[in-house]
Amino acid sequence: MRICEERKPESESACRDLQVSKKSRRAYSLGEAFVDVLNALLEEARLYWPTLRRHDKLLNEYFEIDEKKLENERRAILDACREANEKANTQT
Repeated sequence: MRICEERKPESESACRDLQVSKKSRRAYSLGEAFVDVLNALLEEARLYWPTLRRHDKLLNEYFEIDEKKLENERRAILDACREANEKANTQT
């Protein structure tokens, strides 16, 4: 199961614009350690992004759940409950 997908940014300039130069005023106000972390995250963000797949699809894949079979079982249980309720209502 993959919770991240490898994707490239729409443009390289988009990532470059977010990077902070260590000699800039912005870097001075943020602090050197934070700038290093921020730039490292931006480098990684170029490669991996959180997946856009729905969480239920990810769980079904991980636990090997067959959605169609699960839906059929759910409908059968609901039908049985409805039938039992109808019997109980007709007997009273």
